[in-house]
Amino acid sequence: MEGFFADPKVGGEALRLSGIHAVGIANNVNYGAENIAASIARLDQLGIAHTGAGPNLAAARAPVIVARNGLRVGAVQRSSVYWPTDHEAHADSPGIAVILGHTAYHVPSSRVAPGVPPPNRPGVPPVIVTWADQRYLDEFRADIAALRPQVEIVVASCHWGLGREPLQYMTDIAHAAIDAGADIVVGHGPHFPLGIEIYKERPIFYSVGNLIFQNETVGFFPADAYERFDLDLKATPSDFLDARTNGGKKGHPSEPAYWENMFALCEFSRSKLTTIKIHPIDQGFGRARPQRGRPLLAEGEVANRVLGRVARLSKRYGSKVMNRDGVGTIEL
Repeated sequence: MEGFFADPKVGGEALRLSGIHAVGIANNVNYGAENIAASIARLDQLGIAHTGAGPNLAAARAPVIVARNGLRVGAVQRSSVYWPTDHEAHADSPGIAVILGHTAYHVPSSRVAPGVPPPNRPGVPPVIVTWADQRYLDEFRADIAALRPQVEIVVASCHWGLGREPLQYMTDIAHAAIDAGADIVVGHGPHFPLGIEIYKERPIFYSVGNLIFQNETVGFFPADAYERFDLDLKATPSDFLDARTNGGKKGHPSEPAYWENMFALCEFSRSKLTTIKIHPIDQGFGRARPQRGRPLLAEGEVANRVLGRVARLSKRYGSKVMNRDGVGTIEL
């Protein structure tokens, strides 16, 4: 379990007020079938389309299509970060749509990179190898290919990641999605932006980070969250947050990168992507809890730091991010 829970009534109203028309709901947080159903019911009540979870696998895999101004945009979503029991949707049980990822630890037979000791020394770490499960990947390809003729723009959304570098299974999934017909791949999971790859003239955002990061202002946490830190029944949400972060000295509150994010605008002309604009976001690192986590357009030093980080991480893919008056631009 994760130690966070959001009231569907409150969360749903926030989405409505923000003008959000569709959401993906396949991610690593799981409070069981009843809460999945309650979240979906609230979205349906508000008329907010959704993909990525459902009462069965077919519903979880079903795409979402939004029509605006004569343009139809479709999206499918998967998560590769999920709990091993009662989380993945099956033919006759609720859950989320997933792509299983595998991990292997390879003992190198030679020096793997400059600066890394040769394997003749005890304690040399293994090389971590990851890959996407072929069956799940084939199903993802099939869903994208089926959606392609129905819309002008296809978005593939993926919840994935570990740390600050994309893993090979993420690239496998992203390339497979574009090969099957996706126009944009949007990754999320890491709480900070990662690099942008342009593959076959289509963008892969390995992580867009957090647009809103107000998990410190929820009204309550579940019992297991308090139990993790030996807090009794009298403990408050503030007590839990202080224990979890050592008074703000570790975890998210202590890392500027978690509070410096971005959102991207993809500009199309006749269904062809022409320009990507990256708007840096300042979410208030160092501010009091009620004042941080809300997205504000970053300026000055923060904006330059966000764009510099994205440009540096994108360079490995040959993507050039240009800073134009505090807005990142990639031209295709």
